Amino acid sequence: MAEDGGLYYPVSIPSLAKSELASFQGGSYLDIAFQVIRLFLKEAIPDDDLKKVIQNAYARQSFEEEDKAHLKKITNDFYLLELFHGPTLAFKDFALQFLANLMNYFLAREAKKMIILGATSGDTGSASIQAFKNVPAAKVFILHPHEKITLKQRKQMTTESAANVFNIALKGDFDDCQNLVKNIFKNHPTLKDHQLVSINSINFARIIPQIVYYFYAFSRIKNNEAGVNFVVPTGNFGNIFAGYLAKKMGLPVKKLVIATNENDVLHAFMTKNEYLKKKLKKTFSPSMDIVISSNFERLLFDVYQRDSEAISKIMQDLDAKKRFEITKSQFEKLSELFASLTTTNQETLNIIKWFHEKHAVVIDPHTATAVKWLYERENAPSSNDLWEPLLRSAFPTVALATAHPAKFDEVYQLLKGNTKREISFKDPLAKIMAKKEKFSLLEKSTEGVIDFIESNL
Repeated sequence: MAEDGGLYYPVSIPSLAKSELASFQGGSYLDIAFQVIRLFLKEAIPDDDLKKVIQNAYARQSFEEEDKAHLKKITNDFYLLELFHGPTLAFKDFALQFLANLMNYFLAREAKKMIILGATSGDTGSASIQAFKNVPAAKVFILHPHEKITLKQRKQMTTESAANVFNIALKGDFDDCQNLVKNIFKNHPTLKDHQLVSINSINFARIIPQIVYYFYAFSRIKNNEAGVNFVVPTGNFGNIFAGYLAKKMGLPVKKLVIATNENDVLHAFMTKNEYLKKKLKKTFSPSMDIVISSNFERLLFDVYQRDSEAISKIMQDLDAKKRFEITKSQFEKLSELFASLTTTNQETLNIIKWFHEKHAVVIDPHTATAVKWLYERENAPSSNDLWEPLLRSAFPTVALATAHPAKFDEVYQLLKGNTKREISFKDPLAKIMAKKEKFSLLEKSTEGVIDFIESNL
């Protein structure tokens, strides 16, 4: 994070020629990752070293799928991009396994020590811990909102015994955790000679590897030349912002659909041009229980043609007035690429049940918010003005499946005995339930968290 509280952004976004895009057809995930990532990092790391970082990040022992992500065809033009085959069963593994290996490379080269500091609404924390627990020059401090994530999500973090890992349960919600982390970065960039590094998507280096799977999905779809729609469950706007960057790099994306839960500030903005900070609700998709979407600031920066003063004014309005809007012309420009949908808790249950009964696939509650696209297309009345132009689109549509259903037992218990065939799946997380937890419960205090970090360095 920059000292003035803003976010870093590349001076320019690299691009890929159509011939380079065509060469991705049939290429492996590792090959595509190298071609995309090197465009951002070629000044900082030699190609051979970058290839090793990528190979280590996506090693076979960490990702169960041979080609890391898996594109599952559901209908003739609707696909699920499964991004939960990594070590913590969530899409965050794609970014954080890469980030940990990249940082380990630079730490070893420059003989530095650092503090990994992050806030999690569910999956970022466990993915960070698994990625950085083997980085000897790093100490990992992860804040999660106390009693506001699922039991398995918490235990994925708090049962880790590595000596360099520290879990903090904060008495607050995710936005409190994220704001506290931002305050520490803004006012204390180093602590006891340790450099602070964020693993949240405020760190642009976490966005870069997420761009890759958009190119990968595109490379696996036939007749894709005219373009592809992507429907993305998102809370902090990092996952879908990676899709936006893929579009800027040359990927023929027709629509990026923001999928939200009842914390629908992004959906409200896309339909009313009003970003209104609301009270956070607890939902069945806790990783999306966020009302301040950090990466949305980066999108606005682009839309406003990199006018820093305009973005500062917008962010000040959000802080002071709890709301902002943008000009009509800028909003229309956003609407050309972005659409949105929102899903209630009850709709989430209905979609999980329907998708399992009709397509024999079990999805997690976050993925259900994206699958609502297909649910609406197959069940909404034809007079539905909101969806008619979009849902009848002739372009292939990819919904991002962001987590394994095993992480959300509480949701499937609500459906037990209420489906035509019982929902069941292999539970790769069963072993952690018997393990002992270790975490520290702290008040919502920046200085208190800083004292805790310093006492453990």
